[in-house]
Amino acid sequence: MEGNNNSIYKELFQLEYYLQRRVDEYLFSHGLDEAGYQFLAYIGAHGGCRVGDVEAAVQMDRAAVNRKLRALGERGFVMKRGSRSDRRIILLYLTPAGRAVTSAVREILKEWDDEMHRQLGEQDCEALSQIIERLAEATRHEQAQPAPQPTHDGLHHVKIRAEH
Repeated sequence: MEGNNNSIYKELFQLEYYLQRRVDEYLFSHGLDEAGYQFLAYIGAHGGCRVGDVEAAVQMDRAAVNRKLRALGERGFVMKRGSRSDRRIILLYLTPAGRAVTSAVREILKEWDDEMHRQLGEQDCEALSQIIERLAEATRHEQAQPAPQPTHDGLHHVKIRAEH
């Protein structure tokens, strides 16, 4: 049984690595990383959001969020505007360049999804989707590790316990 679990993990990890590599190649060519894309995707989906909204969504501390937003603004992906109803409130929006990047990444993911549908067929894709949902649900119920906590660098770190 243990061999099967390792095999499932290995296969899922390799699939995720392959897909992530395709996305990362595009992002890196535009001076972005995965975190930057997550910011852009959130702002794109919630245009006119506040910095605090992004902070809650990406679960990073305010200083790290502000640094990333500043960098994205300097690269021309994000713009800030004052709220029309309250000028003290700063709202975030994607620029045309930010929209182009998020659109291109969605297209990369869609192309991969379309290719998998061609390779596997609709029935196998539906079965795979259901299995992945069940795996995700089972994983959500695991209690093996405590939830990661943000640290001074804005990243989430989990201490891995050695198994004896």
